[in-house]
Amino acid sequence: AINDTTGAVNKNFGVAGQASQRILVFGQTSATAGMISAYQPGGALDSTTFNSAGSVPGKISGADFVGTPLANMGPIYAYAINDQDNIYIAYQNQSTNKVDVALIYQNGSGLITEFNPNGTTPGIVDDVFGVTIANSNDVRIALNNEANLVVAAAVNGTYLLRELFSIEAFVDSTYDSDFASSGTLTVNAGTDVSINQLTTLNDNTILITGFDNATDDSMLVVRVTNA
Repeated sequence: AINDTTGAVNKNFGVAGQASQRILVFGQTSATAGMISAYQPGGALDSTTFNSAGSVPGKISGADFVGTPLANMGPIYAYAINDQDNIYIAYQNQSTNKVDVALIYQNGSGLITEFNPNGTTPGIVDDVFGVTIANSNDVRIALNNEANLVVAAAVNGTYLLRELFSIEAFVDSTYDSDFASSGTLTVNAGTDVSINQLTTLNDNTILITGFDNATDDSMLVVRVTNA
């Protein structure tokens, strides 16, 4: 069992394991602030090898990294671990209410600036969709079999999907223009949709599960092929 009283995550939205056997917990410290906490296999806070120079060693919050690039990081519902154990997160920027995606070193030591190196903040793709989302939990991410990152967001009655190149495939553009002609695929799914889960299959088919708040919480399953 994990018993953490040091700047603990107040609410947990998910957990992931790394090849090093480190356990990562994703959540929030308040209604508007996201946090990642790292634990050793036995449950102790990993304060010696994960963000050891951080404001709270063993954790990542908006107060960390030079220039505090994650200062507006909202609660973290969307996360993925790549083959190098590095950490993708997507969140609602609490200043703009838009979706940002960040890539963090596996040991939590900082942003990987080869990801979107020409962006406003290397290591972060800000404003992925060009629109605001209503809630922090309206975004999900998943890696496909090309190691690229699929990002999905619920906006009113639609699901928006975009594919971001991994740092290994990065050439000139952050977005995979082959995914959709405009870069973003829009799926009309209802009136007031929410998103529960985003999954990618071996053939790069994308599955979204969610529900429509406007029709008595009708369950939705969206399947996108040939992504």
